[in-house]
Amino acid sequence: MDIMHRQQYERPTFIANFDFEYEGAPSGDWVFDSGRIEDALGNSVSMHGHEAGNVSLNSSAWKISFDFLKSTSASFPPKLVWEQVLDIPAKGKAKQLNLEKTLMDIPVKLIGITGPQTQIVMKDGKLDRFNLDETISGSSVSSRANFSGNRLVETVTIKSKDAHIGTQIYEQRHRHRIHILAKNKEGRYEELGFHYRASKMQFAQIRGHLPQDKIQLKIIVQPVFQDHFFVKPSILPPAHQFIPAKQVPSRDTAVSETCIDLSPYYTSNFKNSIYIRGQKNNSSFGASFDLRRVKTGVTHLDGVDWDLRGMVLLTGTTLHHAYLNYPASVESIRMNTTASELHFLQGCLWISKIGKEIGSYVVHYENGSQETIPLVYGENIANLWNQQGTFPEMKVTQATKVLLPPVKQRQGNTPSTSAAYHFTWKNPHPDQRISHLEFKSERHIPAPILLGLTVKPSSRQP
Repeated sequence: MDIMHRQQYERPTFIANFDFEYEGAPSGDWVFDSGRIEDALGNSVSMHGHEAGNVSLNSSAWKISFDFLKSTSASFPPKLVWEQVLDIPAKGKAKQLNLEKTLMDIPVKLIGITGPQTQIVMKDGKLDRFNLDETISGSSVSSRANFSGNRLVETVTIKSKDAHIGTQIYEQRHRHRIHILAKNKEGRYEELGFHYRASKMQFAQIRGHLPQDKIQLKIIVQPVFQDHFFVKPSILPPAHQFIPAKQVPSRDTAVSETCIDLSPYYTSNFKNSIYIRGQKNNSSFGASFDLRRVKTGVTHLDGVDWDLRGMVLLTGTTLHHAYLNYPASVESIRMNTTASELHFLQGCLWISKIGKEIGSYVVHYENGSQETIPLVYGENIANLWNQQGTFPEMKVTQATKVLLPPVKQRQGNTPSTSAAYHFTWKNPHPDQRISHLEFKSERHIPAPILLGLTVKPSSRQP
């Protein structure tokens, strides 16, 4: 539908309590069609149908989108309506129709009508064959599409005790509803069916309580209007709260104090399977992630000792269904040390645009000052997920990619190639004691992960 059509078409005023009104129109002319609720993390749930989803009550705001349209019992301008009277064939008979009308720039075709107790086959919009079957007690419609040469040909087979009317619509934008109505014996129109997809044959059943000799059809084409508003959830449960990881190996008593103990802050262990989902090349894609093949304990990588036992995993939109198990931030990782450098072994789940800030560390000093360390995708952090061929090789500019140590493999198995990124931050205040560190997610697509934190002590003591 072009802009002019939208401007000329009647449109109701939306009120946020889901009542619809239109000045000068009778009450009930407008009906709710479908809707969707999205939170600030991009999680969503349908308000119509059976789509699964979760939205966070702790979100900064919900976006509530909705579609609405006019009731078929309302009045419509002539340019939206096509009325047609047709003879209904006798038992076991069918008739091909070649009737067409354009409504709102959308071609609508009546392609066929059947009598009761009929089996028919429509192929490529044309009647292929039919026959009488008085044994039919119900109704069934099946369709299939096959390529014939370079063209897709649709075939519909109908077996029914009742008459059927066939239509075909050419609507490519999916922003209309095409309603097929018939006048019943009481003189009121009732809906036989509706279209909302492009270029499909559809057969509507002319049920037994409708006239069986002639049928008076009304076909209505109308636009679906969409609007939205934002609300802040009024209930704030402990969503995104910190939930400590279970079954994390104990810290080795011999590990150096320069390896900061992250035991109280782990949100996941290496064996915990985490379902992630996201978008890749315009397609939805999801899989499970874990580090079960990575050896835990003290290890030496890229010239630094690390204490590898778990993950401080934060939330991100890739976590979708499971994100409530992971916090948006861990606010107080205890340090209590001076340092000339901080070494981070880190990564994230899922990919992002190069240069996008997906999280940060905030270094808090005992004197009350602080420094922020941005986590920028493609610079000092990148995707940890290592499934071969799924994503291109990532080369970061301010960190070093390192392979994590594999557990002992059975003979013939390929060792793990799980990788992480070693990022070194030079402390501009080496003489100031660091009290604690805050680890934050920006709640974008990637979910940030901290695997290890090691300090290089300052030579200057406060």
